[in-house]
Order: sequence, then structure tokens, then C-alpha cells
Amino acid sequence: MAIAGGATVAYRCRVVDNVLVQTTTTYPSSMCATVDDAIAALANGDTAIVSGHDKAELNRRLTAAGVSFRN
Repeated sequence: MAIAGGATVAYRCRVVDNVLVQTTTTYPSSMCATVDDAIAALANGDTAIVSGHDKAELNRRLTAAGVSFRN
């Protein structure tokens, strides 16, 4: 869902002890990470911000990698 000014609903994600910690935010859609870039950032212990549009694919790929979820 788009929000005025090019911002979108997004998720700030980080993996801590093999658990995905995520918070909802609003972020410029042009600055959100792709799923591939987010996977790489999370694997390095960094935080990634992905658009709501990409969140389902990120969840699917992280689940396949054995990561658990927490809100």
C-alpha cells in the first residue's frame, strides 16, 4: 500500500540469535532493499528495510534457511 510522497509501508528487519526481529515503519520505496540485498545484509548481521511488497518473499526465503520469526 503506497503512502503519499513515495513512501510505503516497510519492515525494518534484523536477525538476532537466528530469529527475525521486525518492526513496521514507513520508508521511501526507492530506498527499500531488494530481497536479495536484504538476505545478504541480514546474513552479515546488518539491519535491512524491505517494502511490504517484498516481505512475504523475504519470510519465505528466511524460513527455508531455518530462521524463526518474532514480531
